[in-house]
Amino acid sequence: MDIDLDLYKVFVSVATNGSVSKASDELGVTQSAVSQSILKLEKIYGEELFVRSRQGVVLTNVGKELFDNVNFEIDSLEKVYQKIKNNSKKKNDVRIGASDTLTINFLLPVIKKHYPQIHFYVESLISDKEKIIDVENGKLDFAIINDYNLPLSNNLYKKKLLTLEYGFYYNDKILNLDENNIYEQTLIVKNAGTKGRVEFNKKFYEVAYKFKNTMEFSHDDIIIEATKLGLGVGFCPKEYVQGSLKQVKLSDEKILKDIVLIYQQKSEIIETIINEISK
Repeated sequence: MDIDLDLYKVFVSVATNGSVSKASDELGVTQSAVSQSILKLEKIYGEELFVRSRQGVVLTNVGKELFDNVNFEIDSLEKVYQKIKNNSKKKNDVRIGASDTLTINFLLPVIKKHYPQIHFYVESLISDKEKIIDVENGKLDFAIINDYNLPLSNNLYKKKLLTLEYGFYYNDKILNLDENNIYEQTLIVKNAGTKGRVEFNKKFYEVAYKFKNTMEFSHDDIIIEATKLGLGVGFCPKEYVQGSLKQVKLSDEKILKDIVLIYQQKSEIIETIINEISK
């Protein structure tokens, strides 16, 4: 007989919570799916496993016997799974959370230097908050994020890697700009509503208002590429530009943004990346 462990996990959840609805919330499935799973188990054993009460549902004698055995076995299986999972992770595997922009500009040179001795896994399709959570629960070895002073638990540490300095840039090989015609161009900036755009508006609202048009993108690397194509004047970090674009000073105001590394325990590779990115 094939054993469906998911049925037993549902059974344990209902027994532990004493409620179909609470089990539904805990497992992230519908109450109907929970009820169907219990009905399938009852059909397998040919006995009722729960009876309804004013407080919710309670185990029958058969249900109690099943719970005493199944709960122990599932707990043991979970421990075995975690042990195998942890042991199967190669010592030279490194799991990193970082945005596409940070990966392109700072991580790829490090990866190139250490590949193939180290296998890198980079997760970029989650928010900075989710990256921090994944570092805390061990899914990621560390995360490289913008420092917006997000709350950290006591077992997490933060290390500053570098500071980005934003400015106005253009491709002088395509655009012939001076103080008389620069505002005839399109300003290329972060999307409205993003943290980067909010910071920009606080210091450069009057400057932005002078431009003929505005083009908005979600990431710095897209802004840089659009600027390289000569589509306008891009507002981006000089550390990303790396001499490929020419800076034009339109204000004495500055926007500085710290890039930090979030980790639980330092390792040799974490120290290496800190040193190589911070150069």
